[in-house]
Amino acid sequence: MKITCDRRELAEALKWVASAIDKRPTTPAMGGVRVTVDESTLTLTAWNYTSAHTVALPALGAEPGEALIPGPALTTLVGSMRGQEVTLAATGATCEITSGAAAYSLRCLNLHDYTTPPSPPQPIGVVSGASLAEAVRTVAAFADRTGIEATAALEQVRIEAADGALVLAATNRSTLVTDSVGYDGEPFTLGLPADLLAAAVTGLSSEGSVQIAVSDGMVALTGDGRTVSIRRVDLEFPAQWRRLTVAPDTAEAFTVDAGELAAAMKRISTLVEGETAVRFTLDADQAALAAVGQTGEGVDSVPVEEAGAPMRSAFGPRVLGSALGAFDGPISVTYVPGEQYKAPIFISADTQPNRIAVVMPRRITGGN
Repeated sequence: MKITCDRRELAEALKWVASAIDKRPTTPAMGGVRVTVDESTLTLTAWNYTSAHTVALPALGAEPGEALIPGPALTTLVGSMRGQEVTLAATGATCEITSGAAAYSLRCLNLHDYTTPPSPPQPIGVVSGASLAEAVRTVAAFADRTGIEATAALEQVRIEAADGALVLAATNRSTLVTDSVGYDGEPFTLGLPADLLAAAVTGLSSEGSVQIAVSDGMVALTGDGRTVSIRRVDLEFPAQWRRLTVAPDTAEAFTVDAGELAAAMKRISTLVEGETAVRFTLDADQAALAAVGQTGEGVDSVPVEEAGAPMRSAFGPRVLGSALGAFDGPISVTYVPGEQYKAPIFISADTQPNRIAVVMPRRITGGN
């Protein structure tokens, strides 16, 4: 096997493919990148039994063949070499890597010990790659990451495709965030591991479209010569999640700048430990934050517009700060007057019309 291709292009492809390799592979072979060469194409594959990454690149001077090369070492070498082109030449038990004045030799892994990933299913729909990546990055950040078995079902991104929209949702019990992108294809409903999905879409097409393929066991996303296949989550996402994103008829709203409110919350959070609740008060034309901690105490406020009835509530600083970080510029905060410290707030913005964050309050002992 021998192949010559653009070094920078190969380095970028290897970085994405090798991200599918476990830090501690179950066998030495599963720590490798499978390199397959035909007359004009170089195909790279790596996987960890849960997700598989595959990239196809055009190549010059190809001699067909196949080799299994240690992924981390190959990625590091190609990424740090200085030549414009790089050549991979595998003969027997070694692979020679040359670029410019640099030449290295890596011992190949045993292909017979490598478990071939399942073939991806047939595509059933298509979305914008850039829109999908933005929605996934926003939503996946709010999936549960406690590692507790009781909340394992919340470690996923819920995806529902129907009526021309692909809707994504994730929650960590304190915050529920949803977003949607335009979708052309057949309907489906499923869950995917949040961390794997977020890592995968980063390297897919940012300008063109992404095809979506679905089977009983997996989902495959393909864009710009790259395919990621991810095993579906069997655990059920909370069935009532859509109902939780709808504010009651008695709700009112005010407008505030997301950045200003997030900055105030960040300042006042320096006074409290962990997620100790910060009081949130809405009066007239301002939203005020107050906290008392071991470090000290303080009050901060930001101007608001279109405020209705007063509100008294409290939120964990990181919880509310993270939710505000999902938005830019002016946001609408919808709340329920009179539901002191009990009802959630609903955050939305005209600049992100399909995005909603629902933030649960924190109870404060000793009254309002």
